[in-house]
Amino acid sequence: HYAVPKLDKDAFLVARITGWEALNLLPGNVNIFFEGTYVTQAYLDPTNTIDTLDFSLGRDKKVIIERNMLKDYNAKKDIGTNKERTFGYEFVIRNTKKSVVHLKLIDQIPVSQDASIEVKATEISGAGQDEATGILTWNLDLQPAATQKLKLVYSVKHPKKKIVPGI
Repeated sequence: HYAVPKLDKDAFLVARITGWEALNLLPGNVNIFFEGTYVTQAYLDPTNTIDTLDFSLGRDKKVIIERNMLKDYNAKKDIGTNKERTFGYEFVIRNTKKSVVHLKLIDQIPVSQDASIEVKATEISGAGQDEATGILTWNLDLQPAATQKLKLVYSVKHPKKKIVPGI
């Protein structure tokens, strides 16, 4: 399962198939079924695939994800000649399935290309962070009927006279 709640609140189920080279697959349309139900049609081109075939199985409505703004963490401050804006979000992930769900949850914090603008992650609930892109990744194993909460809090500090789009 993959999810990017900043863009879409649904989790997407993806099938990743390894060892497919031994099957002598031919290019063409494939019908994809999941749990006995037709999901979609895709085009398989084994000549353009490296080591893993990926097929999207669509939205999984049994994995419920909420991304809520935390009002207690959202604040604006003036600190000397600088302004600081703090953003806080809580993710609530609920597995309503009867089996364990492996979920890769992705979000992002801003990355500054300007030395006078400082972005600092203060709470990422154990996410892996790519410093260059600001992408945060959580790899979660959700037990059946379980709910997990994660928190993302970051701040953006910049000179008062500088206009920062989106802040």
